[in-house]
Amino acid sequence: MVLLGAPGAGKGTQSELLCARLGIPHISTGDLLREAQNTGTRLGKVVASYVDRGQLVPDDVITGVVEDRLKAGGPVGGFALDGFPRTIPQASRLADILGNLGAILTGVLVYEVPEGELIRRLGGRRVCGGCGKIYNFDDAAQALIPCSVCGGRLNQRADDNPDAIRVRLRLYTECTQPVVEFYDHRRMLRRVDAVGSVEEIYLRSLRALGVSP
Repeated sequence: MVLLGAPGAGKGTQSELLCARLGIPHISTGDLLREAQNTGTRLGKVVASYVDRGQLVPDDVITGVVEDRLKAGGPVGGFALDGFPRTIPQASRLADILGNLGAILTGVLVYEVPEGELIRRLGGRRVCGGCGKIYNFDDAAQALIPCSVCGGRLNQRADDNPDAIRVRLRLYTECTQPVVEFYDHRRMLRRVDAVGSVEEIYLRSLRALGVSP
């Protein structure tokens, strides 16, 4: 399955919960790109060349990284893709890759959250500088506590300030909203109201997939 949603919609958290429930791997594009940079392979060096210059990684490169992962792990038992596809070319190529592997998408979830709520969530997000654990706070003073996992300092990402957040949401609308329509036209899309507690949204996700809690 594929999970879509704007930055701050909570698809990463829901991906992990759903994968634990279904016993399938959670494949995050961000994690794959970071791993690729560290491999020293030809593809990994190409990824690093874009990331090091602060440029967006092109569709064909991202698709190549995802294709390598799916071929290596095999989609036999299923998987959840988080952060891919983000463009129409990526969605079209994913269909080809899965066809070659003898697999099909059985569900595409899109997590829907009003823009004001997304801005509030992202503004309260902090990332541990030690282990990378992500926290979300309603009160900025809470962000002064150390990481509960490693005791590291919690930091706000540079792109989590209000102006940067609006730019990211605009880019999501321009680039990824067409992907939502792509799957909607193919009657594969399942919309999930992503406002509420993590547990509430998780139960809605299971219902959208037709899976019992």
